[in-house]
Amino acid sequence: MGWNKGGDIMDIKDKFKKRSSIFKKMSRIDPNNLIGAMAKNASNMFFVGEAKAEAEYKKNQLESRLKIIKAKVDKTIRDKVSGKKPSENEIKSRIARHPDVVVVVGQLNEATYLLNLCWTAVGAVGEKGKQLSNMVYSRELQAKLIAKSRKEG
Repeated sequence: MGWNKGGDIMDIKDKFKKRSSIFKKMSRIDPNNLIGAMAKNASNMFFVGEAKAEAEYKKNQLESRLKIIKAKVDKTIRDKVSGKKPSENEIKSRIARHPDVVVVVGQLNEATYLLNLCWTAVGAVGEKGKQLSNMVYSRELQAKLIAKSRKEG
């Protein structure tokens, strides 16, 4: 009963591994093409935002799936009771050790990791935008000062 609806988590993981190298390239700044880099940064922000949204969607799907599986396992445990009724802690423990729960919890952990990676990429692209703006402003200011000193000189 593994989670396979809407795309396997391993497919998503492979996709994000590929995106990770793209994220790293996006954070580089070419000092010789600041205006071009600023223009491209907007599309980079969309790209990482889309990746974050996809990771968040998958994580939410897994959280919902986990709740459903836990509820089914809980019901099964309670329905199969014969003799002494298990304590709530024992039921929780059985649920946590159930193979389907273990699989989905692992996938959920993976999805959380991927979401955190995307949040990092969103932050990096946002910081790059700020750095580019500062660099362009600095270059423009430097050009104005040079032009002013030439006029005075």
